[in-house]
Amino acid sequence: MEKPADQKTDIRAAYTVCFEFVECGAQLRVAALLLQPGAPSPLPPSLQPERVVRISEAVALKISGLETISPGDVIVELNVAGQGLLKVAELRALFGLPAAATEDGPRAEEPATVAQGQQRAGGEQGGELAAERPRRLRRLLALEAVQDPGNLGTLLRCAMAFGWDGVVLLPGCCDPFNEKALRASRGAALRLPLAECSWGELEALSDDGGLLLLAAEPQEAEAQAGEERRRRGGQGDRQLEQAVCLVLGSEGQGLSQTALRVCRPVAIPMVGQMESLNVGIAGGILMFMLSEGLPPLLKQFEGLLGGDSTSGALK
Repeated sequence: MEKPADQKTDIRAAYTVCFEFVECGAQLRVAALLLQPGAPSPLPPSLQPERVVRISEAVALKISGLETISPGDVIVELNVAGQGLLKVAELRALFGLPAAATEDGPRAEEPATVAQGQQRAGGEQGGELAAERPRRLRRLLALEAVQDPGNLGTLLRCAMAFGWDGVVLLPGCCDPFNEKALRASRGAALRLPLAECSWGELEALSDDGGLLLLAAEPQEAEAQAGEERRRRGGQGDRQLEQAVCLVLGSEGQGLSQTALRVCRPVAIPMVGQMESLNVGIAGGILMFMLSEGLPPLLKQFEGLLGGDSTSGALK
């Protein structure tokens, strides 16, 4: 008997999510697979559940927390083996940076070698990472007190999509591995190098890596924009050559005084009648503007809107 179209779609979606986790190198263990009557398993052959439980639609609704559920929907309980945040020393080793200096002056003995940093990030946060490291750290996202898991997951997803090298979590951020954040990140939390650090560690990391610290702060940025344009004069746009650490804060509290003191402010010009943007949206825009995807997109628009004869009605 042929399965309903929506059931086949649900099965393919569940299979794709699990398969992507396996392909990206995440170490997964399926603790339980909860199936409604007649529903087949959506798991790849490499993922075998420890137990399979048949449940009714009413139980599936209660467990999932959804308002509606289709006969083909399944619930998979996954355990991410060994998943956790990197230490700053491991993040440094991952990108070939030296150990941080101690208060006494000389650098401390490296607690994590480059090979160890590669192995940890490759095994726990993306199998493809280890083959390419160490490489220069060019784009780093720093989140300060971002407590909404949906926003945090969205930012991780954008960082992954736009080719950013890693993410550091400053004090006050929510857990990037909780259910909502994982769902919003579409697995990016399991693939990007993630580390937790203090402001002192971030400043030292930025100094050693040659990163320009930028912070999303509209009011401060507007005040400095004119002066910065005059200082640069007719220089070309070199934002893709400069290594950058972009700092984003929570929507409610904004950035801390430390962030405002050590970072250069940057803002998205808004010509419409709106005060601000959601931190997930604003962060996504800024990350793209600082990514290698910007020049190709501008060329596309130039061809479409610049009077190109091949652009058809768009002139």
